[in-house]
Amino acid sequence: MLGVDIQAIKTYGAVSEQVALEMVIGLATKSHSDIAVSITGVAGPTGGTTEKPVGTVYFGFSCEGKTSTSSQLFSGDRASIVSQSVSYAIKQLSLR
Repeated sequence: MLGVDIQAIKTYGAVSEQVALEMVIGLATKSHSDIAVSITGVAGPTGGTTEKPVGTVYFGFSCEGKTSTSSQLFSGDRASIVSQSVSYAIKQLSLR
């Protein structure tokens, strides 16, 4: 739906900076929105790896055509990681 290249998912993983970037570009383009956010991560309780442990979250931001990404490593249970991710995304949008 967002137009993420399947090769990006195969190469970098669904939880990655590249995929977060492609997600937010696709969302902004398809929604014709000036502001868009994408979030992809490992909220747990399982699914983490050594390279991407539980709590690893990647964000994509698009504000008036300017895109950027960031990542965070949150701790806590699944609900806490999801909550922290949403709070972080909202805070970052307010700064942009």
